[in-house]
Amino acid sequence: QVSLQLRLPTPCTARSNRDLFAGEGIPWLPPHGVSPRYPVEAMRQGLSGRSMLKALVDARGSVAAVIVETSSGHALLDDAAAEELQGWRFSRADAKGTVPALTLVRMPMRYEFVE
Repeated sequence: QVSLQLRLPTPCTARSNRDLFAGEGIPWLPPHGVSPRYPVEAMRQGLSGRSMLKALVDARGSVAAVIVETSSGHALLDDAAAEELQGWRFSRADAKGTVPALTLVRMPMRYEFVE
């Protein structure tokens, strides 16, 4: 089992993991009306699948890193989903309260091939 360990840079304002991560408690919304682009090669091969990704979202809603938590079964789709999510910008559903420096957000990406 692989684990991810992040080290805080010296000038980071977060004092601990409690300040750094909010888990799934922050209501981040994905960009409205955006759906993953289907890779051309995956279409040619007739590939379908669902990847579950974890995105590390900063306080401004930008994606700092992406991890494939559960594979679709096809590396081509997993890579496309991770690349797509990397370019997204999330927005807050609730503008109240403070936001930690980084938040882990789980995001499913589904690719369905329909003939």
